[in-house]
Amino acid sequence: MRLRFAPSPTGSLHIGGLRTALFNFLISSKLGGSLILRIEDTDRKRYQAGAIDSLINSLTWSGITFNEGPHIGGPFGSYIQSERLSLYRNAIEQLLESNAAYRDYASPGHPVKTCDQHLHKPHVVRFKLPQSDTHFTDTVYGDITFPSSKHPQMGFTNDPILLKSDGFPTYHLASVVDDTHMQISHVLRGEEWLSSMPIHLALYKALEHPPPNFAHLPLLINPDGSKLSKRSGDVSVDTYQANQWEPEALINFTALMGWNALRTADPTNPSDFLSIQSLIDRFDLRDVPHRRAAMFTGKLQFLNKQHLGKKVEQGDKGVLDRFRAMLDLHLFVDGFQFDDEYLLHVLILIKDRINNLSEAAQMGDYFFVEPLYNSLDAKLAYDSTTKDNIDAVLKAVSNALHNLQDWQTDTLNSHLKHQQKLLNLKTNEFMMPLRWALTGKKMGPSIAPTMQLLGKERTLHRLLK
Repeated sequence: MRLRFAPSPTGSLHIGGLRTALFNFLISSKLGGSLILRIEDTDRKRYQAGAIDSLINSLTWSGITFNEGPHIGGPFGSYIQSERLSLYRNAIEQLLESNAAYRDYASPGHPVKTCDQHLHKPHVVRFKLPQSDTHFTDTVYGDITFPSSKHPQMGFTNDPILLKSDGFPTYHLASVVDDTHMQISHVLRGEEWLSSMPIHLALYKALEHPPPNFAHLPLLINPDGSKLSKRSGDVSVDTYQANQWEPEALINFTALMGWNALRTADPTNPSDFLSIQSLIDRFDLRDVPHRRAAMFTGKLQFLNKQHLGKKVEQGDKGVLDRFRAMLDLHLFVDGFQFDDEYLLHVLILIKDRINNLSEAAQMGDYFFVEPLYNSLDAKLAYDSTTKDNIDAVLKAVSNALHNLQDWQTDTLNSHLKHQQKLLNLKTNEFMMPLRWALTGKKMGPSIAPTMQLLGKERTLHRLLK
């Protein structure tokens, strides 16, 4: 089994493209096939410099790997179409010789002109599309029939262009030639290419090659039903990467759009939280429905929280390094003055209160800098109690902890409960003054572990300010 993902370098990798690459990856990984990355850059007008590297970087970041491609080589290279032009020219010559294609010298928008006294005049090559119905079976959509297209009048034609006047092939020719040459056995691509199947199947027949198996994936849409746009920055993979989403979460989220995961779920625990190995084990094209899938980012936030939390629990070094970099970016603090153990303890305390690592520096800023007591959050915390209550709690706790040697969470918690009982205060009445003084926030992790991580010196300093 050989599959391919064949993006065009016309911009950043779109999340719809990521899903196509992912589904190809899941199938090839599950069934022991090979996955090929091929760059389809024959649309020179839309080609963007640097887009190939961007595509490869986004795919690598997401965890999708390939067996062959422009970045790793392989026996069927080159894997960039603009470097394979001789293959397309050979196919064009074969089609011309068999009378399955013809040259059209007409200017765009004019009737077909099949001969010209200037043989070297710029022209296109068109495919003689057979005037017959097309029947085929798609793995997702089942049996499909396309009726024969009606031929236009007045010398115009529906015959598709195979070779453009600039010498580059169109998608129709290049994809068929490359899939044949690279021995692709299964093609998974977007629903938008379904309408091209009559052309592609006819081309395979004219070139005397058997077609691969086809599966077309329903499009991703916005919640309002509109089509996701590749030109929309908020659906590009590099934007998700820059905004600190976990790649495992984005892959998990992407897989659930247009795949019925419930059919293979554990009925006692039908969780949407899936590792890449779980996705490989459970994915089946038979569970891809015909309907288009809407993209709801709330699900991504939920999944990202789960994946980030798991990585924090595992002490993931990559997460710690990213967190260290964000301290400098958001708090202007040199993150390298803090070791991995301290950063990990901070993240363990705040992980349940963040959806994204980008929120960590602001959520846990008081572990690195003095609290901002003039912030709105600090004022809300201060106003939720009284000055007399704040003074009483801070004084009692600072006195009780001043000579404490065992600065551990359990010991601290025991002392705090004792002081709360002595002051005869409800939990919130007692804890809010401490939270305000220690963190400058109205909400956060439990006070005792916060004190332990801050250390005795910083804790007492803030209680006595």
